[in-house]
Amino acid sequence: MTDLANGLELKWIGWDAKGRKNTLTAGLGIDHHTAASQAWISKTGASRHTDGLRIYPSLDWTRENEKKGSSVSLGGYYSNEFNYQSVGMSAGISQKTREEW
Repeated sequence: MTDLANGLELKWIGWDAKGRKNTLTAGLGIDHHTAASQAWISKTGASRHTDGLRIYPSLDWTRENEKKGSSVSLGGYYSNEFNYQSVGMSAGISQKTREEW
């Protein structure tokens, strides 16, 4: 099996009027794989004889309040391969302890 993977991530950072740091991160990943055993894959349609290509973009946003030591984040993810798709979401809240900030 051979798997070639590449990814690109772009990040934008800015501060709002209340001094909170906002980060928007956009990512794009692409995998291409081949396998010597692909000639023996099932004929039922559950698999495919050709090489595989997977594309998976993502988008994440984080807002940090450095004065309070807290942050919130939201994210969305997608993955597409020839016979499979998935969608995901994430959310987070964090608070630093007083000793760390």
